[in-house]
Amino acid sequence: MRKLKKIPIAAALLLCVITILPAQISASANSAMLGWYYGVPQFGTVNYDGCPLKVTHEDLTFNIDSFPHVYDYYYGEDESDSSKNYTARVTASYSFYNPTESDVTATLAFPFGTLSRYYSADMLGVDSDKYDITLNGEKVQKTLRATYYSGDFETAADVSRLNDDYIKDDFYSPELTVTAYTYTVSGIPKKEIKNNAPYASFRLKESDCNRVIVSSCSGGRRLDNGDVTIGKFVNNGEDITVFVIGEPLAYPIDFKIYRNGGEEKQISGNAVLSDKIYTVSFLDIALHYRKDYYEVSEIDWYNAVVEKLNDHRDHLHIYGIYDLDVIYDLMRWFVYEISVPANSTAVNSVTAPLYPDIHVGYNPPVYRYDYLLSPAATWSSFGDIDITINTPYHLNIGDFEVSDLNYTANEGGHTAHLNELPSGELSFTLCESESPEIIRHNSNFLGVYIIIIVICCTLAFAIISFIAITLLTQRKKTKPE
Repeated sequence: MRKLKKIPIAAALLLCVITILPAQISASANSAMLGWYYGVPQFGTVNYDGCPLKVTHEDLTFNIDSFPHVYDYYYGEDESDSSKNYTARVTASYSFYNPTESDVTATLAFPFGTLSRYYSADMLGVDSDKYDITLNGEKVQKTLRATYYSGDFETAADVSRLNDDYIKDDFYSPELTVTAYTYTVSGIPKKEIKNNAPYASFRLKESDCNRVIVSSCSGGRRLDNGDVTIGKFVNNGEDITVFVIGEPLAYPIDFKIYRNGGEEKQISGNAVLSDKIYTVSFLDIALHYRKDYYEVSEIDWYNAVVEKLNDHRDHLHIYGIYDLDVIYDLMRWFVYEISVPANSTAVNSVTAPLYPDIHVGYNPPVYRYDYLLSPAATWSSFGDIDITINTPYHLNIGDFEVSDLNYTANEGGHTAHLNELPSGELSFTLCESESPEIIRHNSNFLGVYIIIIVICCTLAFAIISFIAITLLTQRKKTKPE
């Protein structure tokens, strides 16, 4: 291993000062810190059970009179809270025609996105209750459902996840036994705790990766033979609980303590199995983070957990138990029924909240809205679409032109007409200003830091020079005649 060269004191000081600069200066527009806060796309109604109804026309209306605030959260019954009173919404009104000689009752599903990560999970049951589904102006009963969402919407695959019972899986089942083993950390030298970041890890065979969950996990890595190590930064007296799903492992869990997460230098210390051993069902583990006020059924939550675990089966899936919190991985659906008499028409309207992506690298921010039209292809036929964007804000400005639709501006916003379903999806951006400015580095602060660097380097050079001169003077005085 090649040795590191010694760095002079002045150079080391300069390196230290430069290293902290990015944390102090406002990031540029291309910085991740000033990039997008991701919202969720919206979707059209899905033909859930293959009914013969035809869509002769759709009115798609966006009512956007306000923008979401990134740091607003809903905490209770405070009527003034802007998250609770956020009302931006989309309404899709479908004109259905039943071409058959019989009355048709259809089960429909309207996916309206995951919960946006810039809002608290407590919003889950609040925003879905705000709006109604109607048929010919009369309110229709809706059921809120949830499925695991991997990040790419595929109509057939995502609809198939709407199950009314616990899904059947080759390995996971609600009654599967989970054994919890608790290990207590001890014996780590105080100097290691003070000067380093002790890290406890154990080795797991590749075939067992989908069977182990830990109470807290800092990371893991895959070894050349496919096995993995699972680890956590630890301190003396800390407990680590390892949940083994199904049969016990064929080998003992052997923790090793390392100086840091690099797992290169092993140090004194151990994690010893305690007598805190107990069993629970996999259903109990899967529902660990589910809360009743989320308005997500036990079945939907459990199925989402299993889908998530299986979705990551081919990856380095090192699980802390917090990975079973799928609240932000849930595609939410309104599922409802409508009836249309033979050879008759009906108008079905669905309203859902809107959560745009937010580009905070501009002042004021730019908001992007995505509406997926592709689910409409599930209908036997689909007519024309009228799009209305009711908003006081500026549409598709400058570099944020994300659509080739020809919108017509009017007093209340913008409109567009499509004679048929387009090949792509619908996207547009809004901003309070017609000319948002890129947030750039603050040159005044940059000048201050440059001055600080120069002063620190000068002081370091002066100290080194003073020490050197003092040593030389003392040597001359003590030199024998």
